[in-house]
Amino acid sequence: MNINLTLDLVREIFKKYPNPARPDRQLLTLLELTLKRNDFEFAGKIFLQICGTAMGKDYAPNLANIF
Repeated sequence: MNINLTLDLVREIFKKYPNPARPDRQLLTLLELTLKRNDFEFAGKIFLQICGTAMGKDYAPNLANIF
């Protein structure tokens, strides 16, 4: 999943299904932070994930469905 495209798609979903009680701007900010700043360790090396979302995130399946 391309991160920028994913964020754009979530914005579109928020516009299509507005909810005045939902803090859209804050949710998008948090989503962007968790997608663009997801680092992980593998085989003793640190990596920055640049595509998709981390496994185990509660929102990952819903985000994949939106994408």
